[in-house]
Amino acid sequence: MEYLDNLPEEQKQPLIDHFVQTILGKSTEPLILSKTITISNDASLEDRILFTAQLYNIDANSINKEIFVKGEKEIADSKSAINEIIKDHYKKVSIKGERNKDDELISVGKFLYTTQMNYTLTPSLLPDFILQNENERIGLEHTRLTSGKDRAYLSELWKKYLNGTINLILKEIPELTGVGNITLNADHIITEGKTLRDFKEASIKKITPEIQNSLANYILSQIRKTEIEKPDYITSFHFHDSNEAFTLKYNQDYFVRNDFTEIVLTAISEKENRLYSYKENSEFREVWLLLDYGDASLASGFKVKNDSLKSTINSSFDRIFILNSFNQACFEIKIGSNKLNYIAKKQFSELAINS
Repeated sequence: MEYLDNLPEEQKQPLIDHFVQTILGKSTEPLILSKTITISNDASLEDRILFTAQLYNIDANSINKEIFVKGEKEIADSKSAINEIIKDHYKKVSIKGERNKDDELISVGKFLYTTQMNYTLTPSLLPDFILQNENERIGLEHTRLTSGKDRAYLSELWKKYLNGTINLILKEIPELTGVGNITLNADHIITEGKTLRDFKEASIKKITPEIQNSLANYILSQIRKTEIEKPDYITSFHFHDSNEAFTLKYNQDYFVRNDFTEIVLTAISEKENRLYSYKENSEFREVWLLLDYGDASLASGFKVKNDSLKSTINSSFDRIFILNSFNQACFEIKIGSNKLNYIAKKQFSELAINS
């Protein structure tokens, strides 16, 4: 019970559900606790290994340096290839009525690279993208697998606390460079029984500037390597130098979700509504749907395998793909079943740990 009490609110229910299913003797997926950290591109090899070790809570000396460097080369090669795929449209797309497509372009670029599909890529309005080669034109819809509750929570966290914190830090050190990684305990009681997630409560609103100041002061102390008491609602903060302008990343410990099937079905259903508006009269041989996940800033995640779907997937899309945009694993849903086929050819190598 003490372990449960110490978990953030969004992690408690998945753990309870998993426990109940196990007690009832029902088959369940393993429930996995993970965390993320952001590493600057120009950090030294030693720093990159050190921060990776912190992420996995292991000794940095246990990381196989040769495999680590190989993995970094895979990432660099991937970035170069994806830039080549999207270069004609990246930072140039502005479709009236549509949000900036750069993030989507990157995801679709990763999809084409990891599957080694030979198509040119063009942003569109209906559908989101057009894939084309000498033989065919494919319409591609794209969406992210996220929970609306997660998005709303993180949006408020930045709006109420972190954006103001960054402003205070840069007011103190305008030319600051480097990357900060912070994790907060949003369930720690701060005042009158209220926590960081009680954004709308008067008692929290009243002290929000104080919270921002406290966060900024602690972060500045870590950057300057001076000692001040860490606020109880900060779980961890790490900083490393770089030549890049200062950025603050929010890194949340998270459980791999057990509502993966539900979120996939919801995402497909929402995109089906767009599909009906143009598919019958379209010029495309097929229309595909790309679902992607792996945004480490979200307080949730998925561990996808061939048997991760618990329900049959029926759809008017001709093909549906699921991409892990973090490691470039990619699966295709076998429509009319609950099976996933692994199709990635350029997934990154996993970290090797010396015994």
